[in-house]
Amino acid sequence: MKITQSKTIEQQTSLNINLTENELEPYIDYGYRKMVMRVKIPGFRKGTAPRKIVESLFGKDALLKESIDFLITDTTEKAIKEKNLVLGGTPAVELLDLSPPKIKVIVPLYPDINLGEYTKIEVPKIDNKITKKDIDLRIEELQKSVAPWNPISKAAKYNNMLSINIDATVENKPIINEKNVNYIIDKESLLPVPGFSKNLVGTTSGDFKEFKLEVPSDNTNNNIAGKKASFGVKINEVKEQILPKLDDEFAKSINNQFNTIKELRNTLKKEMELEAKNAGISQYRESALNSLLKTVEIIIPPLLIEREIQNLTDRRDEFIKKMNMDLNDYLKYIGKTEEDVTKEMRENSIEKLTRSYSLVSLAEAEKINITQEEINNRFEELKKNPGKDNIAKKKLTTNQKFQIESVIRENLLVEKALERLTEIATKNK
Repeated sequence: MKITQSKTIEQQTSLNINLTENELEPYIDYGYRKMVMRVKIPGFRKGTAPRKIVESLFGKDALLKESIDFLITDTTEKAIKEKNLVLGGTPAVELLDLSPPKIKVIVPLYPDINLGEYTKIEVPKIDNKITKKDIDLRIEELQKSVAPWNPISKAAKYNNMLSINIDATVENKPIINEKNVNYIIDKESLLPVPGFSKNLVGTTSGDFKEFKLEVPSDNTNNNIAGKKASFGVKINEVKEQILPKLDDEFAKSINNQFNTIKELRNTLKKEMELEAKNAGISQYRESALNSLLKTVEIIIPPLLIEREIQNLTDRRDEFIKKMNMDLNDYLKYIGKTEEDVTKEMRENSIEKLTRSYSLVSLAEAEKINITQEEINNRFEELKKNPGKDNIAKKKLTTNQKFQIESVIRENLLVEKALERLTEIATKNK
């Protein structure tokens, strides 16, 4: 087997593999054993015809084609091993010729990474304190969740709800035609366009108001962006929300486990403090990781980046399909060009790969290991998860289980590395 290796550029190299006739024998025999089990040859039971007969009927190249997948995989693995290459991902393989086989393999090597002075990372403490105002706002949200909307005869003001009919046109072409829409007058609202809410303040039930507003230039609909829209709004009804009194009865209406408003406030305080604590831990870890990434120098093979971009593209296309849209409609909806999206995907892919490889490299530097017991415990946890993808419902092959355990091992390694990084940042502050 002749192997020619190209120069390594950006942690990526390529191998050109040429096989001689003598090296083809085991692959031709493999192809024969596959073919003889599925073809019918007069005078022989299936699987019993001698190789000479099968080869004379179908030709040597046909036997070789039967084994081509095995040939490519086997020779690629042997070539990578012979060249002592450390893989960073699955190689891309191309069959250039069949007889004799010529194979080109693009090999993404393991990223070249330098963690820098990560042991000196220092992150300020994050203190998410819960104040009386925070609790008051949470209670107000509960009040609003149970408060009814009552019709009123007074003029509408901010935070009232209107039932309205809306007609809107741009250059005499209709863009909105909605009946009996419930709309809350919100001072901060930008929908359907900025200024719409302000124009409804002071209206009463039965009013009809006409006004013009400019559609923002960054509107996803290029046909109306930056143009004047004419609105005609009929006010069917004005409603206001009467918040319930903050007393023991209100507390009981939220949950009968509360007898007093004080009990409700105390429970909310404990829940919010736990939420704040968990949020603080997540924020601190993210800050520590961002600090690590500033010290990291990494070279990632282009093939790994392109594959990650393809994964993001596939997920996007699946989303578009579910929404019954085409790509052009989707791009208009998000207000971006395909070039913008591709650039973002590339940046996100590089960031994701950098984060992952940096944490794995840190785990190696800190000699973090994952035991089989830890993998088994996480595997059992996964089996308990409900849903159609529950692995407990599936009969896994040995290879499938190995793949799942490999993913679990990597996830646990990243988790432990992030915990260790947090410890380092905490110790240094």
